[in-house]
Formats: sequence, structure tokens, C-alpha cells
Amino acid sequence: MTPPRDAGSESGGRFRTVGQCRTRRDTGKRIAAESAAVAVAGPAAGLLPLPDFALTSAATWALNAMFFWWGEPACDLAAARVCGRAAVADIGREDLERERARSVLPRIWVTVRGLRTRPPLRLRLLCAEYAPLPDARGQAVHPLHTPAAS
Repeated sequence: MTPPRDAGSESGGRFRTVGQCRTRRDTGKRIAAESAAVAVAGPAAGLLPLPDFALTSAATWALNAMFFWWGEPACDLAAARVCGRAAVADIGREDLERERARSVLPRIWVTVRGLRTRPPLRLRLLCAEYAPLPDARGQAVHPLHTPAAS
């Protein structure tokens, strides 16, 4: 069995795919964000009425999820600047094809479970293909890029 392509954080800092652009500081940021969420939701549980607590918890959860969603497109854009949009798009399409090879129920379960920490792959692919880049280097294809077989 081959390891999953998202196991980059355990590989000593070497990342192979678009979604693995994390640095070691992500763990600290994740701990800080989730600790802040607990620090807000914990006192709210004892001090607020139930409807207000539910609203506070939902808002905290949504802000925490958006915090992690923000990093994925930023990582994809960094990869597009270095490797070119074509390489990033090919990696995203390969991942989509791999997802389509799974049966429907496990694919839905993995997608729903992952929505807390990462945006859907199609949204990331759309962002990598069409979001503006700060410089023109990302428009050219990297010299070592080989297109995906389709």
C-alpha cells in the first residue's frame, strides 16, 4: 500500500503535491487557532444562554475553518508562481481523477470530513488556474514539467 499524497508533514518537510505547501509553523498556528476557539467557546458555554452559545460556537467553528481554508489557495498560488499554472492544474486534475476512481460514499465521507480543514479540490483548482499572480513568472511552464497523461 502506498502512503497517501497528503502525508507531507510527516516526511521531514518535503512536500510532493500542491496541497502540501505547509511549513513546520502550521502546527503552531493550528494549535493557536484551535486554542483560541476553545478559549472563546469554553466560557461561552457557562455564561451565555443556549441560543447565543450555539451561535457563538457556530461562528467560532466557521472562523476556525476559514483560517485553515485560507492557507490552501495561498499554497496553490505559491506553487503556481514557482512551477507554472499548467503544472498546478495537472496535479489538481490527477487528484480529481484519483477521487473519481473511488466509490461514491467513501468519496462523500472524505470530502465532508475534510471540509473543516481544507476547501474542495475543485475550488483550489479554480483558484490556482485563474487567480491573479503578483508577477508574470507563474504564467510560464516550469522547464521540468511533464504534462499529465489524459
